[in-house]
Amino acid sequence: MNECYQRIQVVVWLVAVLVGWGQAAHAGVWVAGGTNFGGVAEMFAIDPALPSTVYADFGGFGHGGLGRSTNGGARWQLMGIPPESLGPVLLDPAHPNTFYVGNAKSTDGGLTWSKGSVPLRGTPAALVMHPTDSNTLYAALYNTLFPDNSTDDGVYKTTDAGDTWVPVRSGLPSGVNLNSIRIDPTAANTLYTSASPGGVFKTTNAGASWQATNAGLVSATAFGLVIDPTNSSILYVATAGGVYKSTNGASSWQAVTSGFSPGEFAAPLAIALTDPETLYAAAIDATVSTSRVLRTTDAGEHWQPLSDGIPPTAIIVALTVDPTDSQVAYAGEIFGDVYTFVALCSQAPQTGCKRPIRAGAATVSLARGRKQSGDSASWKWNRGAVTAIAELGDPTAGTTYTLCVYDGTSKLAFWASAPGGGTCGTQACWKATKTGFKYSNSSKLPRGIRTVTLTKGDVPGKAKIALSANGVNLAPLPLPLNQSAAVTVQLVNSGGTCWEAVYSTATRNNAQAFKAKSD
Repeated sequence: MNECYQRIQVVVWLVAVLVGWGQAAHAGVWVAGGTNFGGVAEMFAIDPALPSTVYADFGGFGHGGLGRSTNGGARWQLMGIPPESLGPVLLDPAHPNTFYVGNAKSTDGGLTWSKGSVPLRGTPAALVMHPTDSNTLYAALYNTLFPDNSTDDGVYKTTDAGDTWVPVRSGLPSGVNLNSIRIDPTAANTLYTSASPGGVFKTTNAGASWQATNAGLVSATAFGLVIDPTNSSILYVATAGGVYKSTNGASSWQAVTSGFSPGEFAAPLAIALTDPETLYAAAIDATVSTSRVLRTTDAGEHWQPLSDGIPPTAIIVALTVDPTDSQVAYAGEIFGDVYTFVALCSQAPQTGCKRPIRAGAATVSLARGRKQSGDSASWKWNRGAVTAIAELGDPTAGTTYTLCVYDGTSKLAFWASAPGGGTCGTQACWKATKTGFKYSNSSKLPRGIRTVTLTKGDVPGKAKIALSANGVNLAPLPLPLNQSAAVTVQLVNSGGTCWEAVYSTATRNNAQAFKAKSD
């Protein structure tokens, strides 16, 4: 009898997988960070020791300054205003309080700024640091044509941590914009820069001389440029003709533009350090002043649009990827908005998710504390539909979980994620149990989740999920929630399974808390 029952359960599970029962399509949505600082959201820097700490320059137009988010782009605050602060942000990994923003430097975390005894003139488009010597930096400059710096273009170099800068531009064209600069992580005397117009240039002698390397490029108007972190012979460059790829150190280029539309040019470009076949690019249609983000997960063979959540009129000028997670990216917009990519949520609730088999079996609580550190979120999902152990994935090996809360207008209102794998303190964040998995993270980095318990259920009503989150790393709580229709809470994993509960009424919904039991 038991053997027969088990066989029936296996058949039911296989049918469920084949027809997609409980399987959510891989989704993703960009969520605005609510910066409103003015200026341009120019270039990002991510703290390699704390990947949820992100910096951006909101300079330009007399606004903004250096901004910081400590919870992966959910909340931002201004740290200080560098002089002439339009430009890229660069962190010194050897000195945590040292920042370079544009042509200014701070050694005290943004409290004071200086330009050195022989300052970097002009407007940097990009900065790069020597991989083993933090005193050596290179800057690629825009040619702004302003009267005081119209001759300050090309590449400049410092070997004394920004105190004195000297030009290293032999072979580079004058009067053009340089848009990016990259250094070979395995051969530090080899650098690449991109120009508009001019294309790609390469030096193998630390900037003493440069040569054009444009064989195969249809357009010599080049913008973002990146190097594969695992193979420095592989490069990608964004151009007015789309994205191009080189597999021989820029000696030649091949188009990798499948997915781009005619008339679009690629500008910012970012590569994932943990998965170099994943890249993000912004495609801009200059004729109608719109842009969209695309992503490839197969090293440029195919690009898919990834713009849900970003208004089409938002011109994306900066992109970067979390150095520890290829599914987390940041986009900066020309008028100062910052967007965080939430890989597993959607603009609206997904369909086909597993639900409790009884009313009232799932509870949700979002509560605002007196201080930001007191904010909390919890979700308990009991009496659940059949959930096989395979549908839980393997979070110890990388399956990520994201909580997505949608208000009564079906708009994503709140989210929090627990990355797969990883170490929390000295222990693994995820542990396998006899019935599922448990997640424990006292630091609550990157986005506030402290505990998750996943329990399989081979028969209806046995599956359970419990999640708790709190503290300053949480995204802002959108209280009270709009409840013009039902609120939906979903937990989605990167394997494609999702669980949900729907809340037509709430026991409490005000500026301090939302609490409810499921339909």
